[in-house]
Amino acid sequence: DFFIIKKYSRQVLSALTDIAENPRFEIKTRYRMSTGMKNVAFDAVTARRYASRAGSESWFMTPEKVVNYDIPDNRILKRMISDYEGRLLDFIEKIKEQQAEEKRHHHHGTPVYRQTMSKNLQDFHVVASKLKRMAAAIKTSKWFASVSDAWEQYIPHSVIMDTRYNALYQLYMKLNSKEYHVRMDPRFSYTWKQSSYMYEMWCFVKLMRLILKSYDPDISEGSPFAQGKLFEFLDSGTSYKFSDDEVVVEMLFDRALSDTEDLLYMATHSEKGRNHNKPDIVLNVSDKASGMYIGSMILECKYRKINSFWNQENSRSSRGQFETYYNNSRSRRLYGGDPLKDTVRPVFAVIVLTPDTLGDGKEDADFRITAKAFKPSENDELGGSVMQRISEVIGQIKAQYQRVKPILGTQV
Repeated sequence: DFFIIKKYSRQVLSALTDIAENPRFEIKTRYRMSTGMKNVAFDAVTARRYASRAGSESWFMTPEKVVNYDIPDNRILKRMISDYEGRLLDFIEKIKEQQAEEKRHHHHGTPVYRQTMSKNLQDFHVVASKLKRMAAAIKTSKWFASVSDAWEQYIPHSVIMDTRYNALYQLYMKLNSKEYHVRMDPRFSYTWKQSSYMYEMWCFVKLMRLILKSYDPDISEGSPFAQGKLFEFLDSGTSYKFSDDEVVVEMLFDRALSDTEDLLYMATHSEKGRNHNKPDIVLNVSDKASGMYIGSMILECKYRKINSFWNQENSRSSRGQFETYYNNSRSRRLYGGDPLKDTVRPVFAVIVLTPDTLGDGKEDADFRITAKAFKPSENDELGGSVMQRISEVIGQIKAQYQRVKPILGTQV
């Protein structure tokens, strides 16, 4: 329910603020007994009563215009505000309980999870408190006290036509609806049947969660983590950064490596008429102290049986693709652009991920290609094995950097 309230919060706050000062009303005529003839208003009712009494009374029943707030629109408003207030009190209490629970168990979850959870709970609390205060402001208004508790059997047309009352009515209907509508993001509409693409996305998200166990997320302004996005649609080029005390790891999804100004690019990326310059996942590693780019690894996700892409005799073999990633990778920014970059391949390893467990451990040492089984598994053993291989490669990248560091001179 609270996600619904939060969705409509801006409209509702604006509506409540305006209604508190300018509620709907009607001008009603009531009659009072007046004596004397000076400054007395007359209408048809006054004349009929005077005529029916033949002038025997010493007073007149005179009309008086008054503002009436006890109309169907406001009676419905009163019912809706009462419903909102009860829900908001319940939400605020539950949010406080959840915040207290988070403080007691602050060690649970990753840092980005804890940070995002804390921020969301605080946002929920702020919105709920604002709505509660605004509802209380209306309830203490003088005009609100004159509105009766009677419930209308129909919704007046004026409630729908007035955008303020209509916003509150739409929220009320959403909160009390027994039907829930779940809609798929339209960006998935053309890919939901493409299992291979969904496997690539799953691999990226799963690897991101594994990396978060050992590395801290980049929460600088503008990063996806700083925006509170635990997961967003993985468009080509999506990038996340992680770091520990020694290195910064940039994780790229489905990005073309053709721009020579990038950290990594493919000098020649054709093999048997196929272009191989857009790996599924790239991990770029930089030295944290100097910010210098020191190497990469490429992860390719294959939602196929191992024999269909590993055996070179197979017409669907992807071995040429893996070899291209290792052989033809170049970087003008490796080691700060030092001439040494021309003698060192920036890609230290190619890891091929497949759900086929028969392919786990296959490798081609000449091109540093390793196949790893990767799919949901008991105790996440497969995920741990993949992360171990990634850690080994990062270790190799760091070790190589330490070996060449003394000859890089003043650039370090």
